[in-house]
Amino acid sequence: TIKVKIILSEKGDLPMIPDGVWRVAYKLMKRGAEVYMYKDGFNHSKVMCIDGSFCTIGSANLNSRSLICDYESNLFIFGKEDTDELYHYIDLDKQKSYKLTKEIYKKRSCWSRFCGWLVMLITPFV
Repeated sequence: TIKVKIILSEKGDLPMIPDGVWRVAYKLMKRGAEVYMYKDGFNHSKVMCIDGSFCTIGSANLNSRSLICDYESNLFIFGKEDTDELYHYIDLDKQKSYKLTKEIYKKRSCWSRFCGWLVMLITPFV
C-alpha cells in the first residue's frame, strides 16, 4: 500500500494560483492522499521524503514543466538519520496546517472553484 501525505500552502504568491492548488489538492484527496493545507503564511518549500530512508530538498518545483524548463536543483539524501530530521520539520509544518476534507473544499465559493478549473485548463500552456 502506498501512502501519500502532502502539505500545500493555502495562500500563494500569484493571483488565482491558490485556486488551482486547491483543485489539485481536492483531486488528490479524492484519490486517497492525505492533503494538509498550510495556513501560517506562504510556504514555498520543495521537500519530499520516501520510506524513511530517502529525501530531497531544494529549489526545483516538483512538476514536469519546472523539471524540464527551469535551471534549479535539489539535493538528494540517502540516509535514515537525515530523512528523520527532515520528517521532524515536515511535522512542524503539519502542525500549522489543517487536513483538507470534502466539506472544507465545498465551502469554497463557486467563483474560487471556477478559477481553479480555469487555472488547470491553462496550466499546460504557461
